[in-house]
Amino acid sequence: MKVLIAGGGVAGLTLAALLRPRGHQITVVDPGHGSDDGFALALWPHGTRVLHAVGVHDRLVERGLPMRRYTARSGSGALLTTSGPPAGIARHGYLGTVPRSDLVEMLATACDHVEHRTGRVVALEQHHTGVDAHLDGGTIIEADLLVGADGIGSAVRTALLGPQPRHDTGWTCATWWTEAADHPGDAGETLEFWGAGSFVGCYPCRGRSCLIVGGPSDTVRGQQARPWLRRTLTGAGLPADRLLPGSDDERWLWPMTDVRSTRWVRDRVALVGDAAAAFLPTAGMGASMALESAAALADELSRCDAGHVPFALRRYERRRKGRVERAQRQSRHFARALFTSSSTLARLRNGLVARMSVDRLLAPLVRDLDHPA
Repeated sequence: MKVLIAGGGVAGLTLAALLRPRGHQITVVDPGHGSDDGFALALWPHGTRVLHAVGVHDRLVERGLPMRRYTARSGSGALLTTSGPPAGIARHGYLGTVPRSDLVEMLATACDHVEHRTGRVVALEQHHTGVDAHLDGGTIIEADLLVGADGIGSAVRTALLGPQPRHDTGWTCATWWTEAADHPGDAGETLEFWGAGSFVGCYPCRGRSCLIVGGPSDTVRGQQARPWLRRTLTGAGLPADRLLPGSDDERWLWPMTDVRSTRWVRDRVALVGDAAAAFLPTAGMGASMALESAAALADELSRCDAGHVPFALRRYERRRKGRVERAQRQSRHFARALFTSSSTLARLRNGLVARMSVDRLLAPLVRDLDHPA
């Protein structure tokens, strides 16, 4: 079977690595705009279990950092809640953090016999026996199946379904990397500061730490962003002089928006990962859901031939769409709580969090681990 995968990120490479041993002819098309470090990914057992099948789980454990503690503080540094990971999660698999670039590199090593081409799918035509994908350079690739794994701005999704509405929180995060020695928490401790009009997250990885500072978009993107970042870090009791990046060029601005596609499949085209349902980072579930969805799609495709692809894709959508959207709703709920500029609402939120355990906060996500994916 000829499979064309648009997008060489987490979902696309995972799918390619899982399909490769089954004898399919796989082509991954990606714009290839470079490999910046991006940000830190929290990986839950939903996703890390899949890496056993890909053959890179041991490398993840070697290069990732286990999550040993989660701590939430107010914007001024007052302790709200702290504890180890949710009770019993270790029986499901590995929970930790890793730079996105490291995960993509691991997955790429499992795709050594997959054809990679530079480009972007900008249009598609389906017919009874296949799909023709038009690349931005004018090339047309014929395939039995096209998978859109091209992220939140998916061109495959737009070509298939038209524009899909975005959920915009009105906030933007500035993200950059710091030295591991500058991480303000203990080794393996995820540390967040929940303020009114500000959010600070410190996410340790092996050898370095990812800093994410969020606020209203006009503030984070404005001319006074750097002084605001300094005030926010200092107000939380953090050493701004050490933590601030040397220049604005070292920051990556991340709009706090997501997308939920109304449909995931149509005939011989399927969406996976952020192309199907993009995540806000507030529950740390986006990458794990992308890994799990890629595994489910590979599983359904393993039980069909080229003639029965549409049936396999419909099964994939029924199997995954509800589960992923539940996790996405949880991320949106967290975002509504975190991203507020109201001092009154922030005090109420922090008071509630101080009375809740981490197990209770994350219970909906943990419950899904006991159910088939």
